[in-house]
Amino acid sequence: MRLLWGLGFTLVIALGLWLGLRPQNEVAGKNSAGFLDVSDTAPAAVTPASAPAVSAAQTPAAASAPTPAPAPAPVSAPPPARPATRVEEQAIAAALLHRPWSEVSVTLSQSELSEARRKMFSAVSASIAGDRERAAKFAQGLDKSDELDARERSLVAAAVQGTTAGPRDASSSSESVAAVAMALALRARDAAQSLAAGKFEDSARAYSEVLYADATATWPSDRTALQRWSDGLAQAQAGHRWNAKGSWPAVQITVKSGDSLTSVRQRAIKEHPELLVCTGLIERANQLKNEKSIHPNDVLRIPTERAHMLVDISTRWVLYMMGDEVVAAWEGGVGKPGNETVPGQYKIGQKLKNPSWFKPGAAPVPFGSPDNPLGTRWLAWQVNGADSHLGFHGTTDPNSVGGAVSSGCVRLRNEDVEVLFEILPEKADVLVQP
Repeated sequence: MRLLWGLGFTLVIALGLWLGLRPQNEVAGKNSAGFLDVSDTAPAAVTPASAPAVSAAQTPAAASAPTPAPAPAPVSAPPPARPATRVEEQAIAAALLHRPWSEVSVTLSQSELSEARRKMFSAVSASIAGDRERAAKFAQGLDKSDELDARERSLVAAAVQGTTAGPRDASSSSESVAAVAMALALRARDAAQSLAAGKFEDSARAYSEVLYADATATWPSDRTALQRWSDGLAQAQAGHRWNAKGSWPAVQITVKSGDSLTSVRQRAIKEHPELLVCTGLIERANQLKNEKSIHPNDVLRIPTERAHMLVDISTRWVLYMMGDEVVAAWEGGVGKPGNETVPGQYKIGQKLKNPSWFKPGAAPVPFGSPDNPLGTRWLAWQVNGADSHLGFHGTTDPNSVGGAVSSGCVRLRNEDVEVLFEILPEKADVLVQP
């Protein structure tokens, strides 16, 4: 009897525990592994069934299941740093060549360039600004960096040491865009320093190299820089190409009694048929006041390198060249939309002072009329040996120079086209590039 009573009592306790604990597990929402399943919606609370009264001494109270802390939201990894693109490095290279150190440093701080390449640009820019001590700090370790090629490392060294970069090998196609810009920036520095030292030939050649390379580069141009270099070139050439004692290639002609510059030119061409010169070019190269300021037994130097022109439409800059050297450079206006200046090869045709404007389909507009846009000079461009409707001319609106404003011609300020008129011979080549 006592055995049956004990078995019954044990069965009642077990049943009570089972009925009391099961609903709590369901409400807690545990899965079979015992962890909170945050992906399911918790079911509605279940009212636990009544259990027979059990004394505290016989069975301890069941502990309620703890509520686990919510799982933390996943943290996405930051995207990898974007490597600098060729376009971005090209823009920074152009800034190095065109802009002051203060602007270059801001551009570099916002770039995606590697640390080594940022330091490379910073070292050269700081040196050009005259702070070689800062340049040396930027350059530390770059001589061993595998992120710079040999040419780039040599240019950084030249910048830090303050030595000349020397003329670029324009035929080299293996230079990085950064190396090209650094070399040109250092050449522009050389040009300014040579000019200050009175080394006019060195200065002129350096300015020539920089202007020509920038006009034919793929990066965006900068009008302020082009004008600065053009002004420096004009000062340098006054002591070089436009100096009768300058070291430029020439043949000599002795003035005879009764000679004029016209007869001197004719005799020079007869003796040297390869020459292409005009009297204005002879006058300027020999620093003559005018055509009448020659005397018997004077020895005049006649330039042997042919004058020719390069017009770059994208930069809107006009280069007067002799051989491979830029001798003068000016800003120019080009054709407006719908009347764009046409790239191609031309030759200089008829040259006119105070020209009338022959507008297609209309009566000629005389010089001096407010409706005549040609200014004080006209130099026609020939196509297949005949004058075309295109050419160089002056303007009645100097502020329009540098814009896309003409009917296809290249307009210059009157003071510039008047110089060009005197020194550019008929039949000279004109290359117009996009």
